[in-house]
Amino acid sequence: MSASLKSIAQRTKLSVRTVAYILNTDRAKLFRPETRERVEAVAAELGYRPNSAAKAIRTGRFDAVGLIQAISRERGLMSVFTLAAIEDELLQRDQRLVMSMVPDSMLEADGKLPKILREWSVDGLIVSNSACAPRSLSATLDEQRVPSVWINTK
Repeated sequence: MSASLKSIAQRTKLSVRTVAYILNTDRAKLFRPETRERVEAVAAELGYRPNSAAKAIRTGRFDAVGLIQAISRERGLMSVFTLAAIEDELLQRDQRLVMSMVPDSMLEADGKLPKILREWSVDGLIVSNSACAPRSLSATLDEQRVPSVWINTK
């Protein structure tokens, strides 16, 4: 189990808020270098890793872009070069890519949507589908106000 801000605060005899500022915000520079170093050393010793779910709740952003591809090769698989370019761009922005390969029938039907669309877990979406854009999917993205980019689509 990874360390919590509370356990780091207890070990450093600082408040949880101070530890959170030092580890998770740009406000770290407001603290003395020796205080920052002490917090960072204890965090490393205890194996602290930031909780991305807590950050998403706090900021309203996931720092992730979703990619939906059709399963059939002729309709949705993008080239390795395109995928690498997307990954490179997201890496420069300290964001990640969440991929979901989805059967065409699920994208075209008005029934159950894939999990990547049912739950809010990405900040935007790339849809790769070389056939015509499914009306129900397009309508769902518009309804839910999901920023999206369609590639390989008429």
